[in-house]
Amino acid sequence: MKKLVEGPVIILYPKLAVKVGLLEAIFLQQLHYNIQFSQRTVEGCKWFQCSTDGWLFQLPFISKSTIERLIKSLHTRKLIEKKRFDHKGTYYRVRYDELQRVLDVDNAPV
Repeated sequence: MKKLVEGPVIILYPKLAVKVGLLEAIFLQQLHYNIQFSQRTVEGCKWFQCSTDGWLFQLPFISKSTIERLIKSLHTRKLIEKKRFDHKGTYYRVRYDELQRVLDVDNAPV
């Protein structure tokens, strides 16, 4: 099948968007994708390092202030964890256990 537009594709799962919010779902999916290629593992968990400008490059349709709010919101909701392991920036990981708990709440089909 031919792409509508050339360039990278972002996958969006409707159930995830309904449960956590549209932009939150996009951010989580992008973080999940990046973690698959990350070489940074700490205590059995993969982490992905990215600056705000890096997120802007990957998600150019979301403003810097919105990305900052998304990160804060997802961190407060315990859906992501962020840490600084060195002086190279902030690392992120998806808290898959908490995400699964959110997805399991009210198992009504979406």
